Amino acid sequence: MLYTIQSLTKEEEEILTRATDLCEEKNVQIIFNYSLILLYLIIQFVIILQLSLITEQDNIDGPIPQFNVDNGKGRSKMQSQYMDVTG
Repeated sequence: MLYTIQSLTKEEEEILTRATDLCEEKNVQIIFNYSLILLYLIIQFVIILQLSLITEQDNIDGPIPQFNVDNGKGRSKMQSQYMDVTG
């Protein structure tokens, strides 16, 4: 359906102009919302990528030392080794 508009009253022109402006504002708002969502997803991807790289780096360095208490003396293995070396 194609309508040709012959003549508009001043009030009809104003309504048409306002409706056009509202549609443009709505389109800008939708684009802005999608860009925020895209930015959020990119940030999440970067965070996950960094966490995976940190995890890989930890695996390369070897296991994390464990501080187990030995002989019930309340000293960890690391402290015991340090005491043995220093005397």
